[in-house]
Amino acid sequence: MNLNGYMAEVDGRCAKIEKENDVIYDAIISDILLDHVDVKCGKCFRRSEFFNITLKDVEIKDVLFLQDGCWIADSYFKNVKRLSPRFKNLIVTDSVIDNLNYVSRPFDIAFDSIERCKLVNIDFDGSEHSFINNIVDSKVSGIFRNVVLNENVQRTQCIGVDFSNLELINSAFFGVDMERVNPNPKWAHLIVPDWFQYVDRLIDASEKLRLSSDKADRKASSAIQGDLTFEKFGYRGPLDSRRGSKYVDLVTASRIPKKSRERIVEVYADLGVDLRPTLNS
Repeated sequence: MNLNGYMAEVDGRCAKIEKENDVIYDAIISDILLDHVDVKCGKCFRRSEFFNITLKDVEIKDVLFLQDGCWIADSYFKNVKRLSPRFKNLIVTDSVIDNLNYVSRPFDIAFDSIERCKLVNIDFDGSEHSFINNIVDSKVSGIFRNVVLNENVQRTQCIGVDFSNLELINSAFFGVDMERVNPNPKWAHLIVPDWFQYVDRLIDASEKLRLSSDKADRKASSAIQGDLTFEKFGYRGPLDSRRGSKYVDLVTASRIPKKSRERIVEVYADLGVDLRPTLNS
């Protein structure tokens, strides 16, 4: 099946379709069920809406672009194979996405908002940039790799999100109050309640480490100072007591040498915060 084939099925339900250089604008596409078929779709959709779409064990042959505020709602995707999507400012609501690998392009906001969704067995690589502007009231299982989630203007990032079956690899939440989430027990010990109370002492500790003759100490200092900078950026302003609970990703970040990570654990221990895993982790 190609693009023309399934577009013909919904032609009567499309309010407006403008095609220009394989770009489709302002389409409204709904009520499609594709099961165990191959789809050839090397197109770019912009400002388009997709409602009640079910794709099960579908193989998409070409790159699919969903950009500039495309909206997916009330839909179900499972085992979509060979999908090489390029998302930009995509909105997904009330939908299930099961078994999707996605690699974000640097500096792109792939998802403008994910609301009331289930993301099951996903593998997202965020390329060390913030690529989800807002995710709320959703359940996520699988893996976040190199994913950065920053607080948003609405102060809603991660409200009501269940991460209890999500593995984090080199991922971070900057400015996000982690009291909002249900964390995975494997990394819940890295969440520090009321983290702002430690900021001044972390600054003092990092300065002492910076002056150390030990290379591992100096790298630990650089990591802590960098983390504070990213926190201010993610929080969208000066840090204050409303910052809430923080996930301390430095302890597991592979970019930081092991000895420096151990030193960071010691710094937090000196502040009365135990970042070591518990028996239940």
